[in-house]
Amino acid sequence: MARTGLCDEKDVVDVIAVRYPLGYADEIMKAKKKKTTYKPFDAGAYLDNDAVIAEYLSAAAEDANPEVFVAALGNVAKALGMA
Repeated sequence: MARTGLCDEKDVVDVIAVRYPLGYADEIMKAKKKKTTYKPFDAGAYLDNDAVIAEYLSAAAEDANPEVFVAALGNVAKALGMA
């Protein structure tokens, strides 16, 4: 099998097993498999003045999908405390 220059997971485990004490490789692999969680994006947090709101709505209006503009209006309403 031709090597592409990229390591697969087995190569990584072999290197870790050689360089680190027994059992440490398992800890690294467990840490590697942890899922990262993110907070939901809130556009309203950035809509803090009239110029930004106007630009945001203009950009949303240019989209071919009308749902984008409706969602933008909702974000603006939340940012201004209307919703």
